[in-house]
Order: sequence, then structure tokens, then C-alpha cells
Amino acid sequence: MTASRLAAIPLLLVPILCGCTDPGGAPPASAPTPTRASASASADAGPLDPYFSVFYGRESEEEKEARDVALQNAAAACMKKEGFEYQPDFRSTAGGELAIPFGTEEFARTYGYGISSGAFQFTDPGASADPNQAYVESLSEEERSAYDEALWGLPQGSGAEVASGGDSADESHQYEWSEGGCMGAADHELGSGPEPDDPQLQSLLMLLEREYDKAEAAPAVLAAEEAWSDCMAEAGHAEYERRDEAASDFDHRYGELLGPDGEEPDPAALDALQSEEIAVATADFECSRDDGYAEALAAEQLKVEQVFVDTHREELDALVARLGS
Repeated sequence: MTASRLAAIPLLLVPILCGCTDPGGAPPASAPTPTRASASASADAGPLDPYFSVFYGRESEEEKEARDVALQNAAAACMKKEGFEYQPDFRSTAGGELAIPFGTEEFARTYGYGISSGAFQFTDPGASADPNQAYVESLSEEERSAYDEALWGLPQGSGAEVASGGDSADESHQYEWSEGGCMGAADHELGSGPEPDDPQLQSLLMLLEREYDKAEAAPAVLAAEEAWSDCMAEAGHAEYERRDEAASDFDHRYGELLGPDGEEPDPAALDALQSEEIAVATADFECSRDDGYAEALAAEQLKVEQVFVDTHREELDALVARLGS
């Protein structure tokens, strides 16, 4: 398992960035984002990798692209049966590449953390063009509502509950593909694999999250983080004691700048925020270069993973037997 240990667990990713749609171009959900455990593991595989490869699969980029194409085509066929036009939307496969790779010094010096700078607006203009926008805009409000319901289904866990004044955030509600409109049906038809919100798997992952907390609190990790904090203070940014605080701070401040409706930010205020973000991110990159945090955290995470596997092997094996099919 490479990159962050948590990066292999989609359910437990804790992105700092808001993912808002805005004129400044905040990173989309698929963009690289900082996580609670932002270390890069030095090992290629860990004790949990064989399990995660079953739970979440290991598709190549080519396989993912082919699946996305098939998903869009199946959804289009379904929408036609429902009486709507729908052009397959291949924006996720078109993607595009960052002009400057994320995580590099050049990226930090140019875009900061990529939060307020619009760094994740890919250069391919076709990547942002929704082929269905004109058609959807031609629909009446009632027709558009029916279109959305046909494509995506109703918000799950909120239909009858909302109508009856119940709790729309019922955490016990499990996703049902049959309630997910044409997209849910297409995903089911292609065989998307086990749902990441499987209750037993989710319960185990919550336990694992607590173990990762222990790794972050290990003496060697805290010592490396303290060295980073001291370095940041020397660079004039003493307000950050934890490594995830800086990006989180700029995400919060950028969200405040946009306001609740994502309106155009004040240009002068945006320029000032971008300049400050670049300065902090550059210092962060330089202070992270030799602090040993990534290596210390990766080593501790591997330790807790092995203990976790040893403790919960029977449950993990049972999940593999059930979900692997």
C-alpha cells in the first residue's frame, strides 16, 4: 500500500478541502487532498493490503476508464427508457493533468495547497463541459426534478422520513442500488463490488481509525511533528502546531470568502489569501523535507495494522469470504 495508509480506505478519508464548486476552482472530490495521516508509507504493501484489495478492488487506470465509459453508456440507455435525453458524460475519464504535479515544491510555490488558487481546474477545456447542460436547462422546473430523480434517484434515507417529519440523517440506512436511479442501476449492472458502507466492514474500519490515532500519537511521530512546528515558527508561522492545521485553516478561510452561496469572492481579498497560502505552503514543504515525519508515521501505522490484523483476523477473513464473491 503506497501513499497514506488511510488512502487505501475510501470510507475513512478525511479531506480537509471543502470541495465547493466555485469560481476560484477549489479541488474536485477526486483531486489529491491532505488527510489526517498525510505520510507517504515507505513500504509497498502492508498487513491490510490483501484485505483491502478484496474489499475495494485494484483496477488499473485503463480498467477504471473502461468501466466509467460502460457506466455512462448504460445510464444513457436507462434514461432513454425513462423518456429523457442523456448524453454519456465522459468528463471523469477525460480528466486532464495538472501543469505542475501536486505535492511538489513547484506546486507549493505556485499554488500553495491548491485551495484558493484554482490549481485543480484542469487545462483541457472539454473536461469541464457538461454535455447535458443545455438539455437540462431547457426543461421546466418540474421536468428537471423528474430528470434528476430518474438519473440519481431520491436522496436515500430521506424520502418517507422527510415527508413524515422524521430524521433525514438516519445513519442506519444502507445504500440500495435500486433506489439510486439510472446511475444506481448501471452501477449494479456492471458489478461494482461490495458496498463500502457494509455495516460489518464499517464497524471494523472505525476501530482501525482509532488504531491510526494511536500511531499519530506515538513518541517518534510527535517528535517529528514538533520539529516541523518549530521550523514553521522560525519561518514566521507559529500558529500551526499540527501538520494538518495549515491546509485546514486555508480551506476554512476560503469557504468564508466564498460565503454560503459560493459567490464571487472579493478580488483583493482573494489575492491576499492566495499569497498567504503560497507562503505557508512553501514553508510547510521546506519544513517537511527533512523532519522524518512521513517515515515515522508510516512505520507506526504498519505496526498498528499488524496488531489489528492479528486481533481481528477471523472477522476480516469472514468478510473476505462474504464480500469477495
